[in-house]
Amino acid sequence: MSNWVNWLLVIVGILFVIVELALGALTGFDLALVGAALTVGGGFGLLAGSANIGMLSAAGAAILYFALSVVG
Repeated sequence: MSNWVNWLLVIVGILFVIVELALGALTGFDLALVGAALTVGGGFGLLAGSANIGMLSAAGAAILYFALSVVG
């Protein structure tokens, strides 16, 4: 039952990357990085078999990206 959440993270992440590629540099590469964070989080959730791990790892990757983008 919880695998649908992880698959949703992966699918939305891939869609974000596709939209970024279609728009070019218009969004400043942000959609691609957020999409990568969602996809990685969903992948971790699928490997662990837990929606909670998927959501937490996606959130952690997104927070890390935003923290690094503010500093850099």
